[in-house]
Amino acid sequence: MFGKGGYLMRQFPIAVIQMASGQDPEENLQALSVFVREAARRGARAAALPESVSYRGVEMERYAEEVPGGRPGCGSTGAASTKKIPRGDGPTTAPW
Repeated sequence: MFGKGGYLMRQFPIAVIQMASGQDPEENLQALSVFVREAARRGARAAALPESVSYRGVEMERYAEEVPGGRPGCGSTGAASTKKIPRGDGPTTAPW
């Protein structure tokens, strides 16, 4: 398929994952893993996540994760890497 100006356009399927995270980080990441597996099964090559996917509650600072180099991230890295979905570097892109 060619776009304006004759440039080749390729499809790049992405998933937009919306979930209601709670106060149990392990439970949240297990739920996220289900969504990531489904997105990969459907052909997603990247995903966008909510900014507080691993924890949402009154103790946000307690569960904040420090990443060497000051780059954003969360515990969802492993879930996506096993599904070959690339890691992004922003709060609204998949932090994998």
